[in-house]
Amino acid sequence: MTEYIRPNVTADMLIPNEKGEFLLIRRKNDPFKGDYAIPGGFLDVHQETVEQCALREAQEETGLTVEIERLIGVYSNPKRDPRWHNVTAAYLAKTISMQQAALAKAGDDAGEILWIDPRNDQYAQIRIAFDHRQIIADALLNSK
Repeated sequence: MTEYIRPNVTADMLIPNEKGEFLLIRRKNDPFKGDYAIPGGFLDVHQETVEQCALREAQEETGLTVEIERLIGVYSNPKRDPRWHNVTAAYLAKTISMQQAALAKAGDDAGEILWIDPRNDQYAQIRIAFDHRQIIADALLNSK
């Protein structure tokens, strides 16, 4: 019998607030331990869709319940994760109020959270994991 090797499936959720900032989490674990990332994680196989996965991971890692605005894109570069080949569906959440944004807290495998405007100088200085800087750029590009 032929054994098929398949990539893992993940989902990410980019969460914007009313000030135009995005929520990033600081990774507690390798790879990219200590770097910032978009909330996300692995699909529970045979249990959920990628959309459900993105919503679940956002809630687990930030404490926020959000809604999906749209798909940003699918990212499948075999080198995007140094552990193995992961394909992710990246989603943009509907913009949340500043009141809701204040409720965000690090959970699950997130060390801390950071609200950051990708159009300011501080954004260029922080280390961002995986290809998440590209995902953020794509979200901004497609929002115009």
